[in-house]
Amino acid sequence: MEKILLLAVIGAAAFAGGIFYGFKNAVRTVLPSDPGISYIGRIDFTDKNAPKFDWPGIEIALNFEGSYCAVLLEDGANHYNVFVDGTRMPVITADAKIKKYVIAKNLNRGAHSVIITKRTETYDGVGIFKGFILDKKAKVLPPPVKPAKKIEFIGDSLTVGYGIEGPSVTCEEGSEKKYKNNFLSFASITSRVLGAQAHMIAISGRGVVKNYGESKIPTDKPIGYYYKKTLMNIDTSEWDFKSWIPEIVVINLGTNDLSTEPKPDRELFEKGYLSILNTVRGYYPQADIFCVAGPVMGEPLPEYIKNIIKRFKDKKTYFVTLSSVPQELMGCDWHPNVEANRKMAEELVKQINEKLKK
Repeated sequence: MEKILLLAVIGAAAFAGGIFYGFKNAVRTVLPSDPGISYIGRIDFTDKNAPKFDWPGIEIALNFEGSYCAVLLEDGANHYNVFVDGTRMPVITADAKIKKYVIAKNLNRGAHSVIITKRTETYDGVGIFKGFILDKKAKVLPPPVKPAKKIEFIGDSLTVGYGIEGPSVTCEEGSEKKYKNNFLSFASITSRVLGAQAHMIAISGRGVVKNYGESKIPTDKPIGYYYKKTLMNIDTSEWDFKSWIPEIVVINLGTNDLSTEPKPDRELFEKGYLSILNTVRGYYPQADIFCVAGPVMGEPLPEYIKNIIKRFKDKKTYFVTLSSVPQELMGCDWHPNVEANRKMAEELVKQINEKLKK
């Protein structure tokens, strides 16, 4: 199994738990409201013991002392990465009903960490976390320490990690879900390298003013339509921007606007992009904003973005570019694969660090 760098540390012991439902063996549960659980991402806690989420990259983590751990999920059909003590375990392929998924068993009685991350995206439905199940003698440890730094990513399928684990540009029909993995996207890698927690506001196919494959310009529901929502799939859910304020915002948009005909004219696109920048700046007055061009779409997108930044007249908004990706480093449907995303993250981290040192 694969060792992965994770944003969690194990602290000193603290007790929490209770008996759960009626499973055959005596078990102890950790309800979602337990302070020992750590969350990262936009999550709806209206029901504190049934938190809902749908954005990619949502992270749920627990440190515990025990020999067994399972997770309870009620889910439409999302896929989840699981890490136990930093080791990547088999992927959870969720069912639509409430179901227990065994994460680890027969562990030694020492301290252990479990981290679950959402591989898939908003189109794959809403997930509901119902808690962890531990062995009867288990103890919950203090929660993983979250990084102090925060980064928000606004993007499309490139940020989602669509097709990233695909074997080539052509993947078998109906397989795209299993090849998504936000954890290995350039966005997630960038956040870990910079030592930051991240929120992923990203939807495949969405653009600034035009969505992929659509003919209507401007479209009714571009990425900006969903930006203020806690969940994309719940129209009435409004995100509290004061609850989580990033120091860095990375925007990678425009590929879907300009990849197919008809294309928006330059002025419409630039006004749409400027609207997003004004919205972001309104919520985060002190954030450094990085507007990314590449790696899939070439000119005129870089030229447009440079001009947008010039028009925006903001000293903390920067242009960055990612190199084009060769076909041999492409996954499903011409999306950068894992290796390409590592290189993209390396480029992005270098440029962010260079800009912020000035």
